[in-house]
Amino acid sequence: MKLETITLHHHDPVEQIRSRYSHHSSSHSFVSLFLWQREMELQLYLTSDMFAVKCGRRGENCWFFPCGKEEAVVGFLRQQMAAGTEPLMLCYMRREDVELLEREFPRCFTVKAAPEDDEYLYDREAQILLQGKDFRHHRNSLNRLQQKYEPETYEITVGNLDAAAVVLEHVRESRTETDGYCSVSAEQMILEYWDKLGMNGVIVYINGNPAAITAGYRISEQIYDICLCHQVLKDPNIAVYARHQLFMRLPQTVRLINAEEDLGLEGLRCLKQGMRPIGLIEMFEGVSR
Repeated sequence: MKLETITLHHHDPVEQIRSRYSHHSSSHSFVSLFLWQREMELQLYLTSDMFAVKCGRRGENCWFFPCGKEEAVVGFLRQQMAAGTEPLMLCYMRREDVELLEREFPRCFTVKAAPEDDEYLYDREAQILLQGKDFRHHRNSLNRLQQKYEPETYEITVGNLDAAAVVLEHVRESRTETDGYCSVSAEQMILEYWDKLGMNGVIVYINGNPAAITAGYRISEQIYDICLCHQVLKDPNIAVYARHQLFMRLPQTVRLINAEEDLGLEGLRCLKQGMRPIGLIEMFEGVSR
């Protein structure tokens, strides 16, 4: 089996397989795999009709559940079960992946929910309109920020990436060991490969200085993944404002926002739940018996 470092050359084949088999989670998108390969120690196994990702950070024989043609996925899993001396660990399994696993490999895996990997989904129109009592706090945040400051918002381009880098550098310098899972290399790669990854986002200025950035990418025609949201200004209202500005600027074809997982961090979970998700992509993990 040939395992490969994930490079830009893998973009098209990975995305074609993901689109062909309607796999719309953030976990398996090429951009996510490319950005997180260092922290998560990811390697790619790719064929014409399937791809699987080995995740060294989670274990010696741990894999993202394969994406692709069912026959190819089942064949890959059989091969891994037969060849490995370590139990086969599978992560980032959707509910339909679990159903396939239990149908093809009955009583061979112990499966459990992995809520820290669940991906939060939001209705874009609701996030823009902010109507009703559920969004009262968000409306108040926007009003307070605009009354206190005169924010200016610009789309992030190659021409102002240096300003976006200023925000990220400030965040890196202020991080502590208790801030949770560090994504320094992923953030650096977002800026380094901005155009090649199809990223887009906004930068908010306060008093002429870069104060916050929010960015992401298209998972599909109708789904947008928001993967970066940082601020310099110590005012929680600016994060609400920056997200709102980005959502308003997305193409009309985008209907859903994927805010990725909460990593099991209580603060991040409260934030994502406070944004009023309309659903979750539930994730599971399994270990061969």
